[in-house]
Amino acid sequence: MPKIHKIPMKLRPVVSCINSLTSIFSNWLDFRMKQLLHLIPSYTRDSKALLNDLKTLHILPGVKMFTADASAMYTNIDSNTGIQAISDLITTHQSSIPPDFPTDFFLTTLKIVMDSNIFSFGDTFWRQLKGTAMGTPAAPLYSILSYGQHENTQILNRYQLNILYYKRYIDDIFCLWHETPDNQWEHLKLSLNGFGDLKWNIENLSDKTTFLDLQITIKNNNIQSSTYQRPMNLYT
Repeated sequence: MPKIHKIPMKLRPVVSCINSLTSIFSNWLDFRMKQLLHLIPSYTRDSKALLNDLKTLHILPGVKMFTADASAMYTNIDSNTGIQAISDLITTHQSSIPPDFPTDFFLTTLKIVMDSNIFSFGDTFWRQLKGTAMGTPAAPLYSILSYGQHENTQILNRYQLNILYYKRYIDDIFCLWHETPDNQWEHLKLSLNGFGDLKWNIENLSDKTTFLDLQITIKNNNIQSSTYQRPMNLYT
């Protein structure tokens, strides 16, 4: 599939798992993963939820913001790293998870789904060896939870003096950042890129940015927003 809004244009593989054996289990995983979402404070549902949060914030002088976009997020979360992160998330927050949550079966099924993505191309058959299984129903929540555990341990706690607000929608990050004299900004960029093979395209700190379908501006210590549409978003 060509992503025509990217410059230069990029191609992304799309694999349909509809009616496959693994899709049955992947749909079950997706259902169970919703029970873990509350453990990820960085998770945002949509731009409306983000705006509701921003309305409650008091912006201090010197606060800037940035966004970050993951480079091919799904294919760069290797299974070992991703599954271990979710296992650690469950272990760390055991008391906050429903007592009937089937942890062992969940993790076993997750490994099968991520390691058994088999698909056809022309008259050939392939097995995906690296990254999140492409096209499987559980992929979005898998990426939210696995990198969310990294954020819990390596981002939100470590930089709590600098981060005024931090949210992520799958592979897009929005953050309000207050720099300190010890230049934690450079350390943050290293931490964001410290999750296996996953790397982020991190925007410079600014008073103006775009996130999801929003144009967000800091002006006179207030947050202002307007609707943003990509120039190549042809269907609108």
